[in-house]
Amino acid sequence: MDESGPTSPDADLFHEPEVALDGDDDTLVPNARLKLRDPSDDSLHTSATGSRTSTAPTTPVRNKDGLEDTYEDIARHKIIQIAGDDMVGRKLVLFYCSRMPPSKEYDQGRLLQFLKYTLDQYVENDYTLVVFQYGLTRSNRPSFNWLVQVYKELERKYKKNLKALYIVHPSNVVKMFWGIFKHIVSVKFSRKVNYMHHLYEVNELYRVDRLDIPDDVYDHEHRIIAQKGAQQPGPEKPVGTAVFYDTEDGSKVSKPAMNRQFGVPLRELKERNGGDPIPKVVRETSIYVKEHGLSTEGIFRRCPNALTVKQVQQKYNNGEKVDFAELLDVHIPALILKTFFRELPEPILTVELYDEMLRIHALYMQDNDAMVIACKKIICEKLPEDNYIVLNHLMELLYLVMEHSERNKMTAPNLAVVFGPNLMWPKDKAASLSALSQINSFITTLLYNYKDIFTRELSSTANTQQ
Repeated sequence: MDESGPTSPDADLFHEPEVALDGDDDTLVPNARLKLRDPSDDSLHTSATGSRTSTAPTTPVRNKDGLEDTYEDIARHKIIQIAGDDMVGRKLVLFYCSRMPPSKEYDQGRLLQFLKYTLDQYVENDYTLVVFQYGLTRSNRPSFNWLVQVYKELERKYKKNLKALYIVHPSNVVKMFWGIFKHIVSVKFSRKVNYMHHLYEVNELYRVDRLDIPDDVYDHEHRIIAQKGAQQPGPEKPVGTAVFYDTEDGSKVSKPAMNRQFGVPLRELKERNGGDPIPKVVRETSIYVKEHGLSTEGIFRRCPNALTVKQVQQKYNNGEKVDFAELLDVHIPALILKTFFRELPEPILTVELYDEMLRIHALYMQDNDAMVIACKKIICEKLPEDNYIVLNHLMELLYLVMEHSERNKMTAPNLAVVFGPNLMWPKDKAASLSALSQINSFITTLLYNYKDIFTRELSSTANTQQ
C-alpha cells in the first residue's frame, strides 16, 4: 500500500490509455485555490458541458409524487456501494469508476447529490472511501471542475469523519490530477489519500471476495500481475481476515487451528469450547460491555485505536488471556464483538435465509404484526439452533443497549446500521445499497420485538450448555 507520493516506474503497467486533461479543466487550475475559498463563486456549479448542475440540499429532495428522491437513475449503475465495516470498524464506502456511464448520459450534479445522500446515512461515524479507478476514461470521467465542486460542497462533517481514502489501480492521469489537487486541499485531508496498486491490498480493509467488484477490474488486476511476473497473492485469495500480526515487521503468519478464534466456523469453536455454542470472544466481550458500556455514548459506533484492536485479536488467536479492564476503553470489546461476527466464514443469519429476510422488508411500515410473525418464523423455525443461541446472546445485549439509548444514543435503528451488515450478507458479494435498507429494517424489527421473537424452545442438550 503506497501513500500518494512518488511511485516506481512500473506501477501503472497495462492501465487504460492515458487521456489528456481537458482545456477547460486546465484553465481552472490557476484559480482553484480562489474557487475553494470563495463560496459565492457560482461558476463551480456548471458542468463540463456548460449546463447548470444543482447542489444537494440539506433537506430530503422530493420527486413529483412527493416521495423522497432516492436517485434511482444514478443508483442503478451501482457506482457507489456500502460494504459494511472495514477491519477497524469504519463504514466502507466503495466507488467503482468503471460503472460510470458516459458523462453526457447523466447529470454530474445528481451524482454528487447521490454521493451526499449515501454518505448522510453514515457520515456521523468514521468511514473509509475506496475508489476503484480502473475504467475511468475520457468519455466517463468527471471534469476537474466537478472535483473542485465536490470538495467545496462536502461539508466539514464529511471530511472530518473520512479517515482514509484509497485509490485502487491509480493511473498516471489520476496521479497527475492528485498532484495538482493535493496542493489546493488541506494538508490534513491530503494525508488521508493512499494508493493501492493491487486488489489483494484491499484485503487489509475488507475481504475482496465479498465485494461486488466488476469483472473488468479483476481482469485488469490479472494483466498487471501477469506482466510483472510478480509472485503475489491473487485477488481471489483473501489475506485480510483472521490473520495474525506476530512478527516484528508486521508479516502475517497463521497460528495453529486450536487457538484461532476469528474467521472460524461456529461448529469448530463449539467443539473447542467443550460443547458450549457461545464462543469465548462473544461471551467475554458481551459481559464486559453489559457491565461497563450500556450508558456509554456511541457504544458499538465509535472506533477505538486500530493497533490496540489488532493486538487484542492477536491475543485471542494465540489463546492468551484478554483483560479489557486494563485497556480502559469499553469501545475496544464492543468493536471486537462486531469484528467477530463480521469475520465469520458464513453470516450468523446464514446465506440461505438472506433472500427471505430481505423480502420481509415489504411489510415494513405496513403491517408490523405480520412482519414480526415472519421474523419469528425465520428465527425460531429456520435458523440452525447453534446460530440461534449465539444470535440470541447478542440480541439480548443489544436490547439492553437500546433500553439505555437516552444516554448512549444507540437506538434500535442506529444499532441496526452498525450491526446489520455484520450479521447478514449475500453469498459471494457485498450487499447493494437497496439491500442495506432492507437489512437494517430486519435487524431493527428483531430489536424492537426481541422478547416476542426470540422465544424458541431449545433442545435439552442446548439448554444444559448455556
